[in-house]
Amino acid sequence: MRWLLLLAVAGAVAIEAQAARPTVEGDVRALEMIQAGDRLALKGDQGEAVEKYRAIVRLYPQSYSAPKAQLQIGDLLAANREHASAFEAYQALIDRFPASNLFTPALEGQFAIVQRIMDAHHHADQKGVKPPRTIPDRETLAAMLRQILQNGRHARFSPLLQYQVAIALDRVGDSREAIAEFWRFLGTYPEDALADDAAFQIGFVEYRQAREPNRERSARERATVAFDYFLTHYPGSEKVPEAAYLLALMKSWDTTAQRQTGDLYERTGKPAAALKTYNDALKSAPEDDEARKVSERIEALKKRMR
Repeated sequence: MRWLLLLAVAGAVAIEAQAARPTVEGDVRALEMIQAGDRLALKGDQGEAVEKYRAIVRLYPQSYSAPKAQLQIGDLLAANREHASAFEAYQALIDRFPASNLFTPALEGQFAIVQRIMDAHHHADQKGVKPPRTIPDRETLAAMLRQILQNGRHARFSPLLQYQVAIALDRVGDSREAIAEFWRFLGTYPEDALADDAAFQIGFVEYRQAREPNRERSARERATVAFDYFLTHYPGSEKVPEAAYLLALMKSWDTTAQRQTGDLYERTGKPAAALKTYNDALKSAPEDDEARKVSERIEALKKRMR
């Protein structure tokens, strides 16, 4: 009996292997099946349609219809808000049919899922509640973004998609990878309409890092370099005034710190040290409100020291 069972299994494998070979008959059969799946989807039988599409990919993976069937699986699962399963379905197309002209639609489908998940987390945060249980957690979201980046290394991102991926990386807290992706964007699409925004975002993300309580000096230096690059290469951008303001603001941070040090010297009864600190701050201070405050401190202190 065992040999009969083995023979039956071997026969089934042989039949499936034969179906998998690229043949005209296989293409015709796969096309008929995908049309049947489309009809099921239109009737609202998404589950049956997905199974029909999966059968095409399993039985006729070399057919012209197989990549389309795999894309349809992802589209139907995404429409049904089965986020993780839809993402995996698009990934299957990317992995199994990398030469297909549906590679980019699959990549765009993955990113649409990521955006939907990010929006769900954002809305939940605003309301102070947890996102629905069907929404993948932030760790899974970050892993999805990394997968999209890896997929994009094997194909040319559209400018908009690459820019949006960089923005998404920043939104999920992966600022270093976001900055790297913005630089890649500028290297690939330096003349694109979004190039000035990408250059500005590099400086702005670094600026956010620099304004943290510990005020990492290297982040401020990187932000300064990035904003200088932006102002040099995109002088006509509408974001120029904001970049110039943020540069001036960062320069004033030293003045603020020196003023606060001078204030401390005053409070601890060291007027000479306070006066020297104020004068040092004023020498390097830009003409802004902080410089005015330092000047007022100097005048007030001189009067008290007479």
